[in-house]
Amino acid sequence: MTRSHLHPLRRRIRTLALLAAAFLLAGVAQAQVTLELVPKPFTEHPEEGPPSECFLFPNPPGHVLYTPPPGWIPEADRDSLTLRHPDTLTTTLTLSVVPTRGAPALPAGGPADRAAIEAYAAVALAALPERATGAEVVSKTPSLIEIERAHALEIQVRYLLHGQLFRKACVFLPQPNQQIRFALTTPEDRFPRDHQAMRASLFTWQFVHPDPTRSPAR
Repeated sequence: MTRSHLHPLRRRIRTLALLAAAFLLAGVAQAQVTLELVPKPFTEHPEEGPPSECFLFPNPPGHVLYTPPPGWIPEADRDSLTLRHPDTLTTTLTLSVVPTRGAPALPAGGPADRAAIEAYAAVALAALPERATGAEVVSKTPSLIEIERAHALEIQVRYLLHGQLFRKACVFLPQPNQQIRFALTTPEDRFPRDHQAMRASLFTWQFVHPDPTRSPAR
């Protein structure tokens, strides 16, 4: 075959390769998360009751409103938000977001089934510090809380680190294209009150649209 006959074939192969790459990039874009866990302070004015101080997160095309445990100190980047207890360095609540693609499946519109519970128990154990010992799953709650028909699965793990007993509560909230995760880490003797503070904050999580910081047009 001469060089002149090869040029059209090469052009066709290159075109097909470019189209395949475009489709692949489109699939990756669809799998990307939309929630940005960079908190913007916001005062919510409910119809009843006093105003409350909360965080506003971009979640195109809308936003998320969230009220953290009172007094906890935020440290954020684009993909995670860590809240530190003001009285101790050993208690943290970390919020993160991951794409749904690649994560173990969670049932849509219902509590987690046995397969999902076991898969996420493994995820929770894998997230422990490298030097943790004696780790054991102590609680599995298929539906800790329901947010807009999505059931949040909770896995609690107890472990030893540097001679101290800790407990970690991992909460997994499924969304169509992303999964929101909450991870409370605290000494075992503090766990009941810190877990209550985390759970109370979860009840404030709400998806809003349009931007609540903009006044409606008159």
